[in-house]
Amino acid sequence: MYLNLRILLFLFCFLILSCNESDQLSSESIYNFADNQILGNPIIAEISEGENLSYIIECDSLINLKENILLFNNVNIQIFNDMNEHITDLFSDKATIIGRSQGAENNQTYNFNKGDMIAEGNVEIVSILNDYRLKTDRIKVYNSNKCNILIDEDEQIELIRENDILNGFGFKSDCEMKVWHINKPSGTIEKGEDK
Repeated sequence: MYLNLRILLFLFCFLILSCNESDQLSSESIYNFADNQILGNPIIAEISEGENLSYIIECDSLINLKENILLFNNVNIQIFNDMNEHITDLFSDKATIIGRSQGAENNQTYNFNKGDMIAEGNVEIVSILNDYRLKTDRIKVYNSNKCNILIDEDEQIELIRENDILNGFGFKSDCEMKVWHINKPSGTIEKGEDK
């Protein structure tokens, strides 16, 4: 009788432990993530208003915090102008897109179309139109009426185009990098050939 009771108790414990292990969620389950977080390899998202694109975002982790969108790991953001032309690529370790508040205080929503952006960590901006590459550690993109790039005066930058390399501190430009300004520039610029 004691043997039967021990066997029964052993089987009962075994079943309970077996059920607990099988009820665990796999690491790839959608239920393992927070409601506002999306993970992917990569995640691709568009921010647009109607037919007009503002950004195409590619990253490994996206978190929506109502008024901000946080992007992490392998961030690649394509920036578009008002004519829906892809003008600039931005690469970084992380970025924050800041939504513009709209609506009444008790019914406030956030619009990320033309939202400002802060990118940090191994930041590189590539102008599609003129092949400039800008490298720094932190950058701000203001996108209210017209897209503008701003780097604080204490941030070191490197601007590269073909064999030309300019270094300096701080940077101001339109997003197409047609008109730009560097503080304390130094570097090399190859002289073009006269034809």
